[in-house]
Amino acid sequence: MLKRPQGLVAGAAATAFPALRSFAGGFLVASVVGGFAAFIALVVFFVVVFANMGP
Repeated sequence: MLKRPQGLVAGAAATAFPALRSFAGGFLVASVVGGFAAFIALVVFFVVVFANMGP
């Protein structure tokens, strides 16, 4: 009785792992691109702020 649900869980996990792997890869790429874009936005923000600090 207990082996069937465990088999179903193992089957679901086995089919989910490739999808999770591709999702993790996409998430990693999105994180790197998002971090780089955030860094560029921060640099632009500071350039604009310090350029407008004059008297």
